[in-house]
Amino acid sequence: MGISMVYVAPQTVPAGCSAPPTDMVNIQPAQLAHIPYRKKTPRFVVPLTTLDPNGSGRAISVKRRPARP
Repeated sequence: MGISMVYVAPQTVPAGCSAPPTDMVNIQPAQLAHIPYRKKTPRFVVPLTTLDPNGSGRAISVKRRPARP
């Protein structure tokens, strides 16, 4: 389980907005323990699926999608 708190802003702070917080902390326990860890999230494609007449899941091909009810 992980908890992330992210502040996202464009390159410049829009008028009327306060500056980004200066107390951000990024803690990576593996880095602190000098253990190798992933630095990028692995790419995972979630397949589109539907149910067949028996109620089992099956992948939907990009070429053929089921008709909407």
